Amino acid sequence: MVNVVLAVAAVAIAAVYALGIAAIPTMMISDAVGPRAYPTLLLILLLIVSVMLVLEGWGTRDWTAGRQKVMEFIRLDSGTFLCSSLAILAYFLLFEPLGYLLSTALFLLCGMLLLHHGRRWVAIVVALGFTVATYILFAEVFGTQLPTGLLAF
Repeated sequence: MVNVVLAVAAVAIAAVYALGIAAIPTMMISDAVGPRAYPTLLLILLLIVSVMLVLEGWGTRDWTAGRQKVMEFIRLDSGTFLCSSLAILAYFLLFEPLGYLLSTALFLLCGMLLLHHGRRWVAIVVALGFTVATYILFAEVFGTQLPTGLLAF
């Protein structure tokens, strides 16, 4: 039962992801693979995993235990799931206005503080350290243009 629910959720995510892939512009002069190739491969893999989850879940005949697990998840973890989903939406919406550094640091801080149940300073150090390290890697080493947002440097 749980695997079937996960498969349905994965297919819903795949549908939204497919809409995103369709929105990727393609140029007339491009390489042989194109900008949609890797996202399409990920979409196909997600759909394959979904089918595998359905097949595995369908083979399980005891649906009452699975139903209880799903209801327990809804009761215990739906708030965490909702907060995580809102954090992802906020990250998406604030990425350009705040820039890479601020939006990524805020997103990781929210996620780490929500999901990490250990020392808070560890979550803060990891979130800020990862943000700075990836900024240096992409902006300085690879020369990638990242949105500066409020921090114009």
